[in-house]
Amino acid sequence: MKTFLFKILLFIILLFIIFETSLRVLNITNDVPRRKIDSKGLQTFKNGQSGLYNKNKWVVNDYGFLGSMPVPKSKKKILVIGDSMIESIMNSNLCHLDAILNNKFKNELNFFEIGRSGMTLIESLEFSIKFHPIIGADYSVIYVNKTDVEESISNIKRYKDRLQINVENGKLEKVNIRYEKMKYILYNVKSLYYLYVRGFFPQKKLFENPKFSKNTEDYLNLNKKNDDLIDDFFLVLKSKYDLKKIIFLIDTNHEIDLDRFKKLNSNLITFSSDSSWFNNVDNHWNCNGNEQISSIIYNFFISKEYN
Repeated sequence: MKTFLFKILLFIILLFIIFETSLRVLNITNDVPRRKIDSKGLQTFKNGQSGLYNKNKWVVNDYGFLGSMPVPKSKKKILVIGDSMIESIMNSNLCHLDAILNNKFKNELNFFEIGRSGMTLIESLEFSIKFHPIIGADYSVIYVNKTDVEESISNIKRYKDRLQINVENGKLEKVNIRYEKMKYILYNVKSLYYLYVRGFFPQKKLFENPKFSKNTEDYLNLNKKNDDLIDDFFLVLKSKYDLKKIIFLIDTNHEIDLDRFKKLNSNLITFSSDSSWFNNVDNHWNCNGNEQISSIIYNFFISKEYN
């Protein structure tokens, strides 16, 4: 019996080694960079990392992001800040917004990406404050995704793994990277990660919003409360941040209240995206999408004569 169990165990180990080796050699799973948090709760990637995502190589630069490094001799420097749409880990380096824009402007204007999945609007603004003096930036282009406003407000719903602000006291909330050790094991043991992304393990829904019919009193009361909190959030933005050098980039296909942004002392770039701009796997901008967005940003800076 012991001999039989030993053979079974040996077979399982050999099968695991073959499976793990095959996944690594064939690059079937994606590599995901690990994160770190600074004293203000801003999350960047740990330096010295590299890997493959959708067969495209990514490298973490000296500032903890995936884009290219800024060019010191350029006339003006522009930060491009946002969530996974700006991070663009699924695209090649040549398809990143900074690479396309820097090529268009021939480094007369130099664009530096600050992109990371899960970034809220309040975190984008904090990154702008931090990196303006570091890079010597003149402006920040901040992409606003459809949930970035609500997810910035801890009074609506608390997300401990992303930077939020309490609009009642104007203070930033503490941030923690959730399940850091578990994620490290998951991403580095390719066999586990392969099975995970294909649904072999139950994936708990960590955040579930209450479900109401849109004509119920509870829904209307919740919606009114959230609207009031969002109004307070925009008042905090006006009082807490210097928005003169901020340019908000917004897709009008998203349900975002443009009137609130228009009342801020900042610039606004709006566009209407097309289905051909997105990849079919995770609904992020593909190369064509990044080209289109880059052209929109390029035309804005040319028209405003910021160069």
